[in-house]
Amino acid sequence: MTTVAAMICADGLVMGSDTKVVGDDIKWSAHKLRIAKLGKSPLVIGGAGTLRHIQDAMEWLRIDELDKTLGKSASFDKFLDAVLEVEIPSFARDYKSKYDDELDLAMLIGCINPDKKPKLVMVQANGDYDHITDVAAIGSGSIFGEILLRKLYSPNIKIDFAKKLIGYIIWEIQTIDNNSGEDMQIVCIGSDRKKTIVSPVEIAAYKELPKLVSKSYDAIRKDLALIDIERVKEAIETMQKTVETSIAQ
Repeated sequence: MTTVAAMICADGLVMGSDTKVVGDDIKWSAHKLRIAKLGKSPLVIGGAGTLRHIQDAMEWLRIDELDKTLGKSASFDKFLDAVLEVEIPSFARDYKSKYDDELDLAMLIGCINPDKKPKLVMVQANGDYDHITDVAAIGSGSIFGEILLRKLYSPNIKIDFAKKLIGYIIWEIQTIDNNSGEDMQIVCIGSDRKKTIVSPVEIAAYKELPKLVSKSYDAIRKDLALIDIERVKEAIETMQKTVETSIAQ
């Protein structure tokens, strides 16, 4: 498994992934984000699940031939209708008929539409997908990822901060989830449709963020210790009695 996290920004989108791959008690590092071209915009795909399933799904989508399949002015919506909704269900049926088993696969796919608005979808193994308007995470670390994303995200977030936030989250999760880790890959696509792959030096800097942020958790612990729970309970009980009295009247 893995951890892939993504977010919609005010000026584009950011997607990141760890690079840990595990199989037959052996682990290695591999990039899990694939970048293709959809019309005039880069298309970034993050996959979680069994590595072979992810690789085979990419072949069924023929992501390196999208201009040939859809035309050079293709939109993300056209990709969803004409490629994703056709090929992934077909792949799932083929796999089921061959192996009598279900696919271990989930994907996050992001792009910038011709109107320069970022688009992001979360895709299930059967081809069903949900449009994401803020944040999403998939993989074995997705529960932790969703919690951190939703606590730290804001709608007006910019790419420069978002990639730092994604970097922190991906590396924080590897301390909790044994199936995530090794290294990170982060891709940004701006509203101008320009793609940026975060450099190894910047990735190395992001790996230091959990240690730096740990001071914030110390502050949370101190704040919790200072809260007088008895006073909070009294306030709740008073409110409940007031409501009950109002209803009785």
